[in-house]
Amino acid sequence: MNKNNNRKIGLVLDGGGAKGAYHIGVFKALKKLNMNKYITAISGASVGALNACLFPIYNLNYQIVENIWLNEVEDKILTLNPNKVINSLFRIRKNYIKNAVNTIISDFLDDDNILLIPFINFLSTSAIFSRDGIIEIMDKYLHEETIKKINIYVSCTNIDNLKPYYFKLNNYSLKTIKKILLASSAIPAVFPPENIKGALYIDGGISDNSPITALKNYKFTDIIVVHLTSNSNSNNLKNKLDNNINVYELYPKKDLGNFFDGTLNFSSNFIKKCMHQGYIDALTLLK
Repeated sequence: MNKNNNRKIGLVLDGGGAKGAYHIGVFKALKKLNMNKYITAISGASVGALNACLFPIYNLNYQIVENIWLNEVEDKILTLNPNKVINSLFRIRKNYIKNAVNTIISDFLDDDNILLIPFINFLSTSAIFSRDGIIEIMDKYLHEETIKKINIYVSCTNIDNLKPYYFKLNNYSLKTIKKILLASSAIPAVFPPENIKGALYIDGGISDNSPITALKNYKFTDIIVVHLTSNSNSNNLKNKLDNNINVYELYPKKDLGNFFDGTLNFSSNFIKKCMHQGYIDALTLLK
């Protein structure tokens, strides 16, 4: 990678639930390589959006961020909302067959999201997990002046058309920033959507899980894209940018698991594994 002291680096963080602990290992590697000080803007989807806000905190005190992931997320992220469990289970059972068929058909028709939109809407309103835990973490650790030390962009998915919308957090109050972060990480059927200025938004990873487009107007020398899956779904991210920008895509060398044993696995052992792997993989690519 370019070692010029005048370099400007953009950082893109994919979504992937608990696998986002991998990002924290990457932060550690960036700090060790003294590259963190060259990062001038970050974009993220879902957990990548949350971690984007933790990046400036990590630069000030890495132990705070590591403690959040190692000691707080396991008990606070996936907490059931008892008021919605029974109703959601009934609705899921009632609509399971119909929506399963819609999902299969939508594989062929989802260019315009013709059938996918009602299915995603159904899943979103069937969410049975509470956001109280993540709200508690945000209230405790996120401060407006810290977040705004760096340019941060977040991708969310508009529930009406399943198109991405990019929020620049620096333009919003802390209250709205928290709503944007909740929206970007609102996995359908897991967490409810968020209403932001009259529109409903859900997980940014559905429409743009590698929101490099949000950074296209910056004059970077390099952009680092941190993926959370081993296979490439980047659709040639380089083509979305100026040809003079070097794009480095980091993939986990070892698979981080599927939706259930990876994305929703907030156990401390899995978190430690992801953090360590992110650190090793980033050192290998960037040194």
